[in-house]
Amino acid sequence: MTFAILHVCVGNICRSVLAERLTTLEALRRFGPDTRPVQVTSAGTRARPGAPMHPYAAAALRARGAPTDHFAARRLTPVAIAAADLVLTATAAERDDVLTMLPAALDRTFTLREFARLATHLPPAAGEPAAVVAAALGLRWRVAATDPDGDDIVDPRRTRRGLQACAAVTATAVRSTMEALFATEGAVRAR
Repeated sequence: MTFAILHVCVGNICRSVLAERLTTLEALRRFGPDTRPVQVTSAGTRARPGAPMHPYAAAALRARGAPTDHFAARRLTPVAIAAADLVLTATAAERDDVLTMLPAALDRTFTLREFARLATHLPPAAGEPAAVVAAALGLRWRVAATDPDGDDIVDPRRTRRGLQACAAVTATAVRSTMEALFATEGAVRAR
C-alpha cells in the first residue's frame, strides 16, 4: 500500500515545494527508483494554481540533488487533505488552515518540524507508517518544543539566503520524518 504525504505552506512555491521534493529525494534514496511505498504531494493555502516554484527554491533543491521538473503550484482543498495519510505544514497557522478545511484531519496533521521532533521520541521501528503517525499524535502535548521559534519553518521571504536556510531546516526534518515512518522498510543506502 502507498502512504500519502501532503506538504502544505501558503503559496506552494517555496516551503512546501522544498518539503515535497526533499521527501521525494529521501524516498528515492531509501527505496530506489521504485518509490511506491510513499506518494508525496504539496499544496498552498493561498496558492496561485499553476505557478512555478520560486527560482531560489529550485536552486536550493538542485544543490541537494532533488528534482525540480514537472512542478505547478496547487491550491489546498479538502479533497487533497482527505486523500493524505499524513499532512505536514510549514507553520502552525497552515496547520490551523488545514483543520479549518477538514477538522477530521486533526489526528494526522502536524507541522513538519513538530512531527520530526516527536519522531525522535518514538522507539525505533515503531511499526507501519500509520502506527507511527498515531504514536506521534500520542506525544503531541507531552513533548514540548525547545526551539524559540517553536515548530514553524519561518517564511524565507523569497531571498536566496532565506531559501537556503529553509532548505537546510526542511532537509533535517524530512530525514527524521522518513526515518521514523519507514524505519522497518528495506533502505537502499546505509545511514
